[in-house]
Amino acid sequence: MSVPAIVSSLPASEGDIIHTEKAPVVVNVSPVPEAVVVKGTSPSGSPVEIPSLANFELEDHPIDAPSKIRVAIIGAGLSGITAGILLPVKVPGIDLTIFDKNADVGGTWFENTYPGVRCDIPANVYQATFEPKTQWIEEYAQGAEILDYWQGVARKYNVYKYLKLKHKILGNVWDEAQGKWNVEVENLETGEKSTEVFDVVITAIGRFNAWKLPEYPGIQDYKGHLRHASAWDPNFDPAGKTVAVIGNGASGLQLVPNLQKVVKHLDHYARSPTWIAGSFGGEGEGRRLEPNYYAAELLKTFEDPIVYHHFRKELESKFYRRFNTIFRNSKEN
Repeated sequence: MSVPAIVSSLPASEGDIIHTEKAPVVVNVSPVPEAVVVKGTSPSGSPVEIPSLANFELEDHPIDAPSKIRVAIIGAGLSGITAGILLPVKVPGIDLTIFDKNADVGGTWFENTYPGVRCDIPANVYQATFEPKTQWIEEYAQGAEILDYWQGVARKYNVYKYLKLKHKILGNVWDEAQGKWNVEVENLETGEKSTEVFDVVITAIGRFNAWKLPEYPGIQDYKGHLRHASAWDPNFDPAGKTVAVIGNGASGLQLVPNLQKVVKHLDHYARSPTWIAGSFGGEGEGRRLEPNYYAAELLKTFEDPIVYHHFRKELESKFYRRFNTIFRNSKEN
């Protein structure tokens, strides 16, 4: 049977017997009131070291006071904004920093400003559930309206106080000995590089900000205006110009019909056909080239929180009920 340990505030001294869960240990030392460690001998004769309590001091703080925890979030898009709102509420003692290389929050909606950029699902299911917006201008909101919404959410919930904008993460290394993350950061305004230490690092960088131009032979020799859709030049006026668009993904499909209205001539190069679904979740009239404006009468009913909540939840169910199809061996897969 194990013997319960007895903890004393007095230092170990000659002849003391300290009980542990395994076996009593006989201490054989001279009194050393300032010692940090005292040496003793176990019943088997092997030497042991036992911490002395000579310098033991009680800390004066409430027993339930939270420990400080440093957390870094990389990216201030939708995930970074949401984490900046919810983590301080849910994690006591958090010391939060949100890094983003851009000049403001918004992620992909801050970076993508090409003509025709918009969300391809209804805006009512592309918002924070705790901050519903009832008066979206279009069912499939344009990028500027989405950006305005999320920046407004960040301002309302004071996310900006955690931000380090125009700061790019260069590296992130785990220090096993310290149990910390060493995060290498570059200030894009000054060029200064530094290392900051965190307990937890959360990546919220998304999937749409690492764009690159195709490596076609001779592309470096092209003398005309050359841009990627995700790095659109707001000063470029395509009116009356001859334009070529390469690619028919989501951005290509949105960009081409909007350029076609104003350019002199447009060529669209696509490696393979694209299948376009008119309605992803059976909502409304489905996606089309023309804007889907909400009827004023419907928007008026959304002023009733209960009515709008019912509308939003019903719409969400059409989109989210199919998620099980992506899980292997699920009934729906």
